[in-house]
Amino acid sequence: MKPFGEYLRNLRLEQKLSGNQMYRIAGVHRGSLSKYETGISYPSIPTILVLAKAYKVKPESIFTRLKKELI
Repeated sequence: MKPFGEYLRNLRLEQKLSGNQMYRIAGVHRGSLSKYETGISYPSIPTILVLAKAYKVKPESIFTRLKKELI
């Protein structure tokens, strides 16, 4: 698991949500959420905004983590 994916997974677990609950809340496909958390792919900017709201964090915190991994 890559650090960004681990970060997303930890945010979900802090909210005490399963993957199934999270994809329903965020409206993100279950397979996509799994790919984000395992580092197979990265969410788009609009998806990051949705995830931030669902995780109850500022979008900047997610963008910062993603930037660290990509640069």
